Amino acid sequence: MAGNLVQGAVFTVMVVRAGMLRDPGFEAELAEQVQRSPRFFLNAPVVLDLKEASDFASEAEFAEAREILRRHTLTLIGIQNAAPVQADAAAAGVSQASRPTRRSSAGRAPRKPRQLRKATLPRRRPNRG
Repeated sequence: MAGNLVQGAVFTVMVVRAGMLRDPGFEAELAEQVQRSPRFFLNAPVVLDLKEASDFASEAEFAEAREILRRHTLTLIGIQNAAPVQADAAAAGVSQASRPTRRSSAGRAPRKPRQLRKATLPRRRPNRG
């Protein structure tokens, strides 16, 4: 094989604060925003920010978060600012909520659900100069 198999890339990822999902008006506002630019939001990656949402820690909440986003063509790809218990609940809740978004072709088995992974940033090393 010739060439690079893995390459770096820069792309935009939307971030949704977990606490916003509990707002009764969130889904209606999200639907309105998606309706204005449906192609922009189609299968767009989303990271769920758990900062200041320490009580957002049940598997069911993460499954519901993924479902809300999926209903609006968004794809939950990860979490950030999570405590260990939240990361565990997110992984379990998302795998339970996973289901194909389109029908599989005849003769092909459906894909296994992907696991949610915690988004991490590289640590900065202190300047020693």
